[in-house]
Amino acid sequence: MASGTEAEQRQARFDALYAEVKQSLSYAANQVRALTEQARQLKGVGDATGGDPAAMARLELTVRSLERDWLFLERATIPAGSDAGAETELQMRIMQAQEAERARLAQEVHDGPAQTLSNAVLQADVVGRLIERDPTEAHQELRKLRAILERELRELRGFIHQLRPPLLEQLGLDGAIRDAAEQLADGGTVRVKVDLDAPADRLDEAQQTVVLRIAQEAMRNIRKHAAAASVRVATRLAGEAGQDWVLEVRDDGRGFEMDGAPPDDGRRRFGLRFMRDRAASVGATIEIRSAPTTGTTVRLTMDTSRRERAR
Repeated sequence: MASGTEAEQRQARFDALYAEVKQSLSYAANQVRALTEQARQLKGVGDATGGDPAAMARLELTVRSLERDWLFLERATIPAGSDAGAETELQMRIMQAQEAERARLAQEVHDGPAQTLSNAVLQADVVGRLIERDPTEAHQELRKLRAILERELRELRGFIHQLRPPLLEQLGLDGAIRDAAEQLADGGTVRVKVDLDAPADRLDEAQQTVVLRIAQEAMRNIRKHAAAASVRVATRLAGEAGQDWVLEVRDDGRGFEMDGAPPDDGRRRFGLRFMRDRAASVGATIEIRSAPTTGTTVRLTMDTSRRERAR
């Protein structure tokens, strides 16, 4: 019979292997969802102009199957006596939002720094050919290349900042929103006013995460597309009994026609879809109003009455 120490070691080893299996499934779901999202963005997939709708459906079914397998292993963490069906649904929605976030970041890196660095390699080759023939022009090209690389380094640091999971724990929701606003104002070209009047403790953890991600995405869109002079980020309570928790991000920059597709190579479309999917994951509503000459307003509303009754 194995001694107590041997049994503990075996149990620890089993727990480690079990955790590795869960991590592998989670990683696989992340990867397949990111690739599926990229496939969904390709023009013509699943419509009358071409593509294979059946193949797209199989990809999405694969993602759901991987997520269900992960949840099957994860269900041991569901508290005893809770509604297992509701808990599973909540976990699924949170995980789907997390995977959408990873897919968004993958798209951002692909469309931004990855392509810019590829162009920088070509520009470095040009500089190499100019060094002996025209040193003055070579130095000018080097300065341009340096400026490009510095800009992309700032962009990459922004992605890393988004991926830091302790942000809400370290700063709280209000602090994390202020941190995002400070990043937007950091370049000195836009004035950002922050008025956070709604108490963050009215929201649960999943809702706070959604609020932060939508605020970050709205401000990211402003930085990349709006050329705004001023921005206001605000939270407040609304409704007759103050049950509605509202986030609003408003800018005075370059908006877009709401009845048509937003410009910017589809990147803003991706961001708008991301915000809508995030809001839907926690049962919130989101309103986006924009016009070319009056800027854009993003308003997220969450009904907190259900959570208040559950307390």
